[in-house]
Amino acid sequence: MAVKQLDHINITTSRLAETRQFFVDVLALEEGARPDFPFPGHWLYSEGRAIVHLVGTDGERGHAPEASLDHFALEATGYDETVARLKDLSIEVFANDIEGLGLRQLFFSDPNGVTIELDFREG
Repeated sequence: MAVKQLDHINITTSRLAETRQFFVDVLALEEGARPDFPFPGHWLYSEGRAIVHLVGTDGERGHAPEASLDHFALEATGYDETVARLKDLSIEVFANDIEGLGLRQLFFSDPNGVTIELDFREG
């Protein structure tokens, strides 16, 4: 077996509408097809691929309460455009450049406190 790439992120939230709007506004994700699950949610797509799955809940999550997700990272393009979008939306962002790797990073949080890392490898 070999793991090749991350398929999607699943976020369970009691702030479903706000979280959906955040990902649409900030990352320009688009709502797309989702199976008819017996619980509320959204699948958000980029370039035809569902990469963020949202699940609505009324309260606390029951799974692995001792687990913690620090952040997830997405490869992205359009660094300057993204910085401008985050500024326009008044989203606090931390920028980090790793010169030896030619990597520029942006870190910010969604409405649930989940940290999102965007990695830009533009020449």
